Order: sequence, then C-alpha cells, then structure tokens
Amino acid sequence: MFQKIKLILAGLDSPLKSFYNCRQGKEENMETYHRRFEAAAATIIMSKGNLSEHERLTKYETKKGIGKSGVTDIEKLVEDKFLGAAFLQNADPGRFTNLWRELKNSMLKGHDDYPKSLRAAYEPPL
Repeated sequence: MFQKIKLILAGLDSPLKSFYNCRQGKEENMETYHRRFEAAAATIIMSKGNLSEHERLTKYETKKGIGKSGVTDIEKLVEDKFLGAAFLQNADPGRFTNLWRELKNSMLKGHDDYPKSLRAAYEPPL
C-alpha cells in the first residue's frame, strides 16, 4: 500500500509508459540519462511490474542452455539483458546509431555482443 501511495504522490500512474519513453536527449550526458533510466526501471519494479517477460529473449537464452537451474535464474538473466539493450536502444541516436547497427550486424553473424546487463551497457570494459 505504501508503495502505491509513493507512486501516486510521484505522479507516476503509468510506470511502463514512463520507462519506454525514457530517451536520452541530444545534449544530455550519459550519467544523467543513466540515472533517469535506472529510476524508470526501479519504478516498474516497485510497482510490481515485470521486466523479464520477453518471450523471444527467454527462448533464445533457454536454447543457449542458460538458466536451466531454475526459472528465477532465467528471469533475472532476461531482465538484465533486456535493460542493457533497452538502455542502448534509447540512447541518443545521433551518438549511438553506429553502435546499435554494429550490434545488430554482429547478431546476424551469430555473435551475441549485446550487453549482458545495464551496468555492462553503461560502463565501458576495462
């Protein structure tokens, strides 16, 4: 009940809509966009929404043999991968169109180079 009151007070009557409309602005830096994106995802989770109900991604990951130890594992894996891909998809197209194109082309060649999580999408590899 307390969580619902917090959502109403925040003016967030449609967390999924807010999440899917969370896009990086042309002049917005990555840190600010990342904070907004994380907040939108957290709002969905807080409102009992589900970010792991992606049938095609779940089938793909299951086919690869990941998540066989239990439903919870595959759901977390799918949620993490979805958030990483969604973060990049909604990043400023002027700056990240080439990266998105490279990821799609890589997948067509049989290489899954998409980020494994939101953290992996935001933080460059060491």
